[in-house]
Amino acid sequence: MIEVQIAPVGGLCIDGDGNQYQTVKIGEQIWMAENLKTTKYNDGTAIAFVDDEDAEANVWENLTTGAYSRGGPDGTAADDNYEDTYGFFYNWYAVDTEKLAPKGWHVPSNYETGVLESYLDSNQGSKISGSADLWDNGSLKSSSDFGTTNFNAKPGGLRLWDTGYIGFLGEYSVWWTTTAGLASNYYYWLTHYNSTAITRNPTMPHYGFNIRCLRDISEVSVSSQAMSGVSITVPPSYGSSDRWDTFDIPWDDSIVYWSSSWEEDELVKPAIP
Repeated sequence: MIEVQIAPVGGLCIDGDGNQYQTVKIGEQIWMAENLKTTKYNDGTAIAFVDDEDAEANVWENLTTGAYSRGGPDGTAADDNYEDTYGFFYNWYAVDTEKLAPKGWHVPSNYETGVLESYLDSNQGSKISGSADLWDNGSLKSSSDFGTTNFNAKPGGLRLWDTGYIGFLGEYSVWWTTTAGLASNYYYWLTHYNSTAITRNPTMPHYGFNIRCLRDISEVSVSSQAMSGVSITVPPSYGSSDRWDTFDIPWDDSIVYWSSSWEEDELVKPAIP
């Protein structure tokens, strides 16, 4: 007998340090409702910490490996309590390890952030933002749609790629995606205090941005008994091409294919030889 099951995965959102995060469902997506603040990858490996420019000049902007840092008011000195409100900054190299998100979760692709944007339809930046007292005065929080999703984006600012300068508190909430652009640039998405929209663009990997993670929605589990073989075809994950993947499975084995894009009625049933 062959069984193909669709089951939710991810459970609680707990990072490598044991921090547990609030979550929110928007449309069919489940998001962290707080920014990531882990100092460890999900395999327990420590992420390199880089201090502000006052303490470690010319380090952040020259890295080609994963790292995190604190933010703070405009300048070269970080706030030691920054992460309590805003999480940490991470460079894109930390994202590229594919180990930054808590297990059962992932850093979203540019496509997946577009799904959120499309679902919210209008004033998306205002809808996903929250904590009005932290934002500078502008059209973002003056919109009647401000804070209506409980995504609770906070204006943690950013760290510049070329100088390591820390700042822009109150102005921007910026997060990385996993998606590469042209010329070694990588996509971010942001909200700005004087815009009601979400903006998505590519930029240099040395920037320090915050991270929001998206839950892995589904898995396919195939188990079998007593025959010689089976194959299963499944749709692609979000952000990939339109290629479908086919697996040939020994009958006495099982395989789990992780996906965050497709629903049960999209599954192609196994073909028995």
